[in-house]
Amino acid sequence: MHEFHGDLSIGGMRLTDLHGELEMEQHPVPESSDWILSGRLTVSPEHQGLLQCNRLYRLQLEDGRAGPVVVSRISEPQDDSVVLEFEPVVRSGPR
Repeated sequence: MHEFHGDLSIGGMRLTDLHGELEMEQHPVPESSDWILSGRLTVSPEHQGLLQCNRLYRLQLEDGRAGPVVVSRISEPQDDSVVLEFEPVVRSGPR
């Protein structure tokens, strides 16, 4: 795993300057600009209420890579932070 900073789009709003760790990062197919991303990220407890498991979000890394992700697990708040585990949403080919 390696660290990243980025933003998480939630419908019409965005959580910015988040910190996390990538477990997997792959470019899926040549015709798509989306990346396949999985790992975990840390948010503040006040943002926890905006997030739900099994809901689609878009993760934008600070280096420009981005892809759709689904939150698979939300931890209990500890030390003023909440850890979210996310998995990729794999789409086949361009739309």
